[in-house]
Amino acid sequence: MKSLDHVGLQRRLANDGMVLPNGRALNVSASAWQDLLDRLSQERWVTSWPYGGGTRPRGVADLATPAFALARVQVTATVRVTLFPSWGTDAVWFDLYAREIREQDDADALSDFIREVGRTVGRTVELTYEGRDADVFAAYVPDLDDFRWTDAL
Repeated sequence: MKSLDHVGLQRRLANDGMVLPNGRALNVSASAWQDLLDRLSQERWVTSWPYGGGTRPRGVADLATPAFALARVQVTATVRVTLFPSWGTDAVWFDLYAREIREQDDADALSDFIREVGRTVGRTVELTYEGRDADVFAAYVPDLDDFRWTDAL
């Protein structure tokens, strides 16, 4: 599928109580993280670094400081994700706010963000339930430019 299906996504998230599912791309290089920072600064999506005092990280080394522990990315007017570079720059971790995904347009916008992350860092992006990182329910595979449900629902 070229985008996450809203109905399928809602069904999976309802099983999890609609908490904060995680997204991740593992085994990311420093140069890929730098590419992602560059993409976020191009302002396709409004990205804020709330502890950064109005500044943005210039490079991957900046992500080691508490000022850049997290970033909020406004994917649409109603859908946002929170990036956590403080969890280590060898992976891209983010939370998505499930209750903000109310219709297919929201799922499409989230899919665009996930696709951009996967393409930029050159890694599969997996979606997991909060607190259950081993329980992957969806994945975006950049080599195939495709989303897949990875569970039996």
